[in-house]
Amino acid sequence: MPAQPPSPEVQVPTPAERLHELSRMLRRRWLLIAFMVVLVTGAALASNLRAPDEYDATAKLLLRENEPIEALLGRTPGSAPADPEREANTKVALIKLEAVADRVARKLSLRLPAEELLVKVSTEVEATSDIVAITVRDRDPDQAARLATAFAQEYVAFRRGSARSSIDEAAELARSRLRSLTPEEQASEEGRQLEGRLRELEIAASLQTGGVEVVRLAAIPRSPATTPPLLIGLLGLFLGLVLAVFVALILEFADRRLKDEEEAQAVFELPLLGTIPRPSRGSGGVILDGDRDLEEAYGTLAANVVFSIRSRELGALMITSARAEDGKTSVALGLARALKTLGQRVIVVEADLHHPRFVQTFDIEQRGGLSSLLAEVGTLEDELVALDAYSGNRATKDGSHRGASVSILSAGPVPPNPSAMLARPVMGSILDECRQLADVVLIDTAPVGLVHEPLTLVNHVDGVLLVSRLQWTKRDAVRRTMRLLRQVNAPVMGLVVTGGERQQGYYGDLDTRHYGRPQPKPKPSLRLKRKPKPKTTTPA
Repeated sequence: MPAQPPSPEVQVPTPAERLHELSRMLRRRWLLIAFMVVLVTGAALASNLRAPDEYDATAKLLLRENEPIEALLGRTPGSAPADPEREANTKVALIKLEAVADRVARKLSLRLPAEELLVKVSTEVEATSDIVAITVRDRDPDQAARLATAFAQEYVAFRRGSARSSIDEAAELARSRLRSLTPEEQASEEGRQLEGRLRELEIAASLQTGGVEVVRLAAIPRSPATTPPLLIGLLGLFLGLVLAVFVALILEFADRRLKDEEEAQAVFELPLLGTIPRPSRGSGGVILDGDRDLEEAYGTLAANVVFSIRSRELGALMITSARAEDGKTSVALGLARALKTLGQRVIVVEADLHHPRFVQTFDIEQRGGLSSLLAEVGTLEDELVALDAYSGNRATKDGSHRGASVSILSAGPVPPNPSAMLARPVMGSILDECRQLADVVLIDTAPVGLVHEPLTLVNHVDGVLLVSRLQWTKRDAVRRTMRLLRQVNAPVMGLVVTGGERQQGYYGDLDTRHYGRPQPKPKPSLRLKRKPKPKTTTPA
């Protein structure tokens, strides 16, 4: 048995490789991505076109820093507050108070609650200025203008009333203090100062604006404020693409199945010896004459197997898989047929004692097969069945393997203990006897990822071929299979992928003089055809 090469080191993929892998994932899900992009874009356009037109009306306010009250409180004119941004944000936030909305509803005689009115209102500070825009959106342009103007005016009144309330309280205190003085005390210096302070407070109250002023009333809008359909379509296209890519990547990472040959080769970390396309319709997985895709694929696989071993005597090769229904039996039979075309004598041994299929596949009579040989009953010569490599029929009437293209050894009756039967030392003797009768012995075993019987045959074979089926074999099963094979130091040769895409046309059908273009049909000859001469018969 050839020495097992060391396991390859784990390599960190480069950014270019990661980008290539990401692009392959998205290409596999291109139908889903296209569908979601069209769906989201269409939904965005439909909602925009069906929505009624709405209009925006804007009134503008000027926020002031200094008021007459500032001087009375001891601040010098023009002095800035400790945090001007915070003070400005506070003034803007007060615009959307429910108290202001209630004042607007009473002024315009509206029966809408304050919450519904505030939904229509938005505020925005223009750049770094002290100008605040109050925008109201409504289906009626006149109503939008009235609401915007009312919010601006009522907010100014609200701020003025709030600012005057503190001055009025101070003036009332001064007024009550002045009334409590006697005429002599009022005429004194203290009385005159108190009377002057009262007049200052009354003047400050009359001049108070609340630190805000209306600089522009809202005009009636003439055009709707809805977003243009083109912009909505571009936005829907972008959001749909982002959502589709996100969903596609989620599905790719959640789907543990192997999608293509590159992914299978990367997960197995083995050389790819061949890709077998899906069987044609009606074949049921059995090789049919005339299926040129399968013939070419198995021919390539046979050539790669021969050159990978680099020896005249190929010996015994075990064909197994990670899961059931990966196509290992079809690969074993197809490879046997292709090896025969290369001049090799081939024996196929069905060592899957759990689910044998050779008898049903080739419609041959049930024999003792491998089970009887393992029980040391019968001889290999009697159990072999000779089949024609091209038709799959019996090559000789008596079933002898001599001179036949491919010989098969079926599993025979299913034993109650397949593991113990295959682990017997006589199994090695059976394979040695097969080697003497053939150049290549292909052993079709049960999936190594499900049962451990194939591991007992590792010491009797010269190589192992792993079969994986696209869109079926899962990554977890592959990793478990490779871990088991590495533990027993199995001589794994490479990977065979089944379920690949079928070719579009054949090289043999093309005219090489035209570099791959179909050969044109020959023009009809202009020469006249002569009538054939009548045959003359001579008398006996």
